[in-house]
Amino acid sequence: MFPCCGLYRRLVLRSATQLSPSQLANVLSDQRVVLQSVRCASDYRGFRNPGARLGETSVFLQSGSKISELPLVVRKVNNIFELYKRLGIQQTASDIQPTEETKEKFILTFPADMCEEEMEIIAGFNRCFTSKDLFRLLETIPRQEVTPIVAAHALRRIIDLENNIETGNSASVRETLRGTKRTQDTFIRIAFFTMLLEIVSNSRQPKVILDGLSTVMRDQFPAELATYKEHLLEELLVCVSEGVFSVLEVCRAINILSTFYEDKKKCQETVDKLWFGIFDKEKELNTTENIVAVFGALPSLHKSRNMILKILEKKGLERWEEYQPADMIEILRVLTEIKYDSVSKNFLEMISEWLSLNIHKVTETEMLAIVFSFLQLNYIDDKLINTMEKLIKHKGCQINEIDLVSTICDICLRHRVRSSTILEGASEYFIHYVDKLSIPQIISIARLFGCLDFHPTTGFKFW
Repeated sequence: MFPCCGLYRRLVLRSATQLSPSQLANVLSDQRVVLQSVRCASDYRGFRNPGARLGETSVFLQSGSKISELPLVVRKVNNIFELYKRLGIQQTASDIQPTEETKEKFILTFPADMCEEEMEIIAGFNRCFTSKDLFRLLETIPRQEVTPIVAAHALRRIIDLENNIETGNSASVRETLRGTKRTQDTFIRIAFFTMLLEIVSNSRQPKVILDGLSTVMRDQFPAELATYKEHLLEELLVCVSEGVFSVLEVCRAINILSTFYEDKKKCQETVDKLWFGIFDKEKELNTTENIVAVFGALPSLHKSRNMILKILEKKGLERWEEYQPADMIEILRVLTEIKYDSVSKNFLEMISEWLSLNIHKVTETEMLAIVFSFLQLNYIDDKLINTMEKLIKHKGCQINEIDLVSTICDICLRHRVRSSTILEGASEYFIHYVDKLSIPQIISIARLFGCLDFHPTTGFKFW
């Protein structure tokens, strides 16, 4: 058990005005002992200075005619035998083989089923209504039973409880000597957070590390544990550089780190260090799920975006028949969001070809999103025109999504597509739904006929 239990119960929090200098010194001394006790119970030896294991450099990569300078994380090697192992240089088994104790620390995956003890401990966390109760429960749990999964859940539960109390109960805070508001039992909190973050950081389990990162982002007092959070981020970079993270996990890390700091520029610099995690796992881009996930991470990338996009265009063309409508909409949404003007023509032709073959799978709302995206990307081809003609011809006035017809008219006007099938269908649709059309919809449909000088067969009814 954690030896700080007795000290914790004796710890009384009072305002500075109620304590004499000698009493205040005793309280601070007890709090330091509590912090040291938790550290000793967890075999804590202190985090190394962030950056002690990682260095930064840059590489030049050429994509077509464009050359980009991208940041690269470099792992510092202090052991020559470790360097030999990474370079594939054979040494004696006693030099490079890990011990049984070391092997147990390298847990790379989230277990499919948690053991009964872990579930029981987590259930106990969920029954706590304040972070103070959860700290007391942690004191009774043997250190070896606080597994990475348990530690990650404890962190999340503490933050959830503190955030709920912080927003709903002003009595849970006090004034410190400097006059700033802090949660109760600050020293106890730092002690337990230090221990839990150490367990999460050293787990080498991607899901646990990612859960820890997303949790500490919601901490109301980030300055208290800034060093330990930087260590957690360092562990993530180390694991990514060593190939521990899958492509999906790298993408999730990118999405988390894109809002990890208040400084947007610092977020971009941090996220751009993860591009190698995608580049190194290019072989995993063999499913539509992984390809779409990397597309979703593109808006968060900055310097490395162009290089990753070129990889996605190549891999996306290989499995174009396997995409679902939701996949295509997500890809087009990203391309529209990043306002990219150098998307490969072959890639957009692939999307147009896919739409032509899968029009029967696409709903009206999905079709609207796809056509609108093509309008934003300023793209048109014969396949897309044929698809829009087929839609207007077979569904006509049965189309319930009015914006779909007006958007088709907008893209025809943009590219001067004078298709009699589309124009005749639009005129009939206009007559049938004129009472339901908004002013922007009326403008989109009606101006097409004037700009293209087209006179529909509906003639008098239309005009």
